[in-house]
Amino acid sequence: MNILLVDDERLAVEVMNRMIDKEKYGFSTIYKALSMKQAQQICEETDIDIIICDIEMPRGSGLDFVQWLLDTGKNPIVIFLTSHAVFSYAQQAVSLGVQDYLLKPVEPEDMNQALEKAIRSAKSRKKSILKEDKIRKLNEGVQSAEKNVEKVKTYIETHFKEEMTRESLASEVFMNPDYLSKLFKKNTGSSLMDYVTKVRIERAKELLERTVLPISEIAIETGYSNTAYFTKMFGVYGKTIDYKGGYYGIGILSRYPYIDTKKTFLPWPNKAHERRALLEGLFEIGEDTICFASTHLDYQLPKTREAQTAFITEYFNDYRYPVVLGGDFNTAPSSKEIKYNMLENWFLATDYDFTVPAWNPKRKIDYIFARPKQGWKIVRTQTVQSVLSDHFAYCDRIGVCKILISCYEKGIYIIDIDFVYKFMYWFYIGWNDEVTFL
Repeated sequence: MNILLVDDERLAVEVMNRMIDKEKYGFSTIYKALSMKQAQQICEETDIDIIICDIEMPRGSGLDFVQWLLDTGKNPIVIFLTSHAVFSYAQQAVSLGVQDYLLKPVEPEDMNQALEKAIRSAKSRKKSILKEDKIRKLNEGVQSAEKNVEKVKTYIETHFKEEMTRESLASEVFMNPDYLSKLFKKNTGSSLMDYVTKVRIERAKELLERTVLPISEIAIETGYSNTAYFTKMFGVYGKTIDYKGGYYGIGILSRYPYIDTKKTFLPWPNKAHERRALLEGLFEIGEDTICFASTHLDYQLPKTREAQTAFITEYFNDYRYPVVLGGDFNTAPSSKEIKYNMLENWFLATDYDFTVPAWNPKRKIDYIFARPKQGWKIVRTQTVQSVLSDHFAYCDRIGVCKILISCYEKGIYIIDIDFVYKFMYWFYIGWNDEVTFL
């Protein structure tokens, strides 16, 4: 806090300076001026919190000085000094917002009381200014955020034919994708990718009503490379080996579009065995971003499965989003690879029902796990017989997400495909569109 002493008499300034205990009142600097001009210069160069000023000065009165302060937008606490108790002076001082009016010679006790009062007022005024500044910046931030949301909406509505991701949309307004997603959801009630889908579907509806274009052309016209979006099913396949003109690997089939997908090969110490992989898909579901992953472990050697489960656990150790992992682990719950590598590090989201063979199950080798280990809630879990697999399918409901290993009617699908002769034919029932191959 800074204080300025103004008087055309040097002696009067020095007397006031001696009266003021700098350390007691917490003043950083005590400035001195012998004229209105000097005082104005100091106020222009420095933030002054409190001013003690003589009213009667030859080259500009204290009243003129305070008026100048108001005109230039400066608002320190002012205490007036004068040798004459003139009512008109006091009246003008009050009208200008002057806090105190002291008669010369000023007694130390009166000076201390006036200073304490002025310091309280200055601190209160600073708090008020800071609060107003904070509110102003907050409002500016809200307005800026709303502008960015509107910019993104406009961009989506004018570029819906182009490929879009959260990252590409965020780059248009130079924002973090996660922050933009939350902001967009808060302002519109819709996630980024849901809004993209909504705009595209509305355009598709218009084309269906007004044109005779085939579905495939409408899909391209609305930004989709295939018609899977119209059937509300999105597939990705992680091929591991070729097999009899078809493919062997794992897949994910989802009602939600992907933010991102990735295939990672697992440890493969015995090259004579079939290669295995981890397939992951990142989804934005409501306000949450969740990774759903699928795998199918080696069916012959426990040591290989131990290495694979250890790799998967380490892979997701520092993952930034919650992870749900499902698949055929080819081993019992009592095995080392499940008991130590998985159960000690993952939340088990299934029961211990047998899953193979589908016609008369006698063993459990299929699981759904989740990370982090804490914070999950199983609403329901069950095994479901499927004509499309030699395993029982696992159907789980964790919170609001339905997850299934194999095939089910709603939610996220984590599918272990033991053998796919022609991938399309495997999914013939209910879905026959193109699939992303990794």
